[in-house]
Parts: sequence; C-alpha cells; structure tokens
Amino acid sequence: MVIYGIGGIGKSTLASQIAARVSRIQSARVVSRMTGEVSAAAFAAAEADFIICDNFDDNLAEDSGQWTVADSELAAMLAGWAGKLLITCRHPFTLPGADKLAFRPLGPLTRSGVAELTTSMPAIRLLD
Repeated sequence: MVIYGIGGIGKSTLASQIAARVSRIQSARVVSRMTGEVSAAAFAAAEADFIICDNFDDNLAEDSGQWTVADSELAAMLAGWAGKLLITCRHPFTLPGADKLAFRPLGPLTRSGVAELTTSMPAIRLLD
C-alpha cells in the first residue's frame, strides 16, 4: 500500500502506528523500516516480511508530470516484492508490474477530526 499526501499530514505517524499494531498482533512477523533514499541493495538486504519505506519521495523522479521510481533496479524489486509493503510519500507514482499496490491519499483533517485529535492530546489546549 502507498499512502500519499501533503507534508505534515501524518503519513509517517500512521505508518508507525500500523507497524506497532502489526508487531503486537503478529509477533512472528519481522518489520523493517527504511526512511528516505533506499538503494536496491539495502532493500534486498532487509530480512523482513513487512517493509515500511517512509518518506519515499527521495526515490521518486518526475517526468512529464508523472512520478516514477528513479532507480529501475529498486522499481523492479518493489514490483516483485512478495511480502507486505507500506510506502509513505507526497506524490502517487507509477510502478510498472505492481498491480497489487493500492494507492490511498491521506487528506487534511475534517473539523470533527481536528476536534477528536485535540481532545486526545490535552497539551494542545495550552497553545494559543
């Protein structure tokens, strides 16, 4: 799954929560987290069945208004990955051969979402 949206919206926080929940529910699952630019070698060396690629934007290139994975070797590894994969980035991108990837936008909070977040974090009330 690819979660994308504007910076600061909570993609990395959501990915951390998902990783924590997976680790708690499926303790035998090995979770590996990579942040920023990822080489094909580093991805291949990850001994995990669930990989989180957080802030994946450093691995993307824009061509004619379309975002793609810049490193073709990494793109091939991602497309052929048989385990669980969660990617967070700012832009949706194309990955040929990876029809199984679902792209989900993470949008700004609604007014009710902000109210719920505020009540769950009492320290926010101290801010102007």
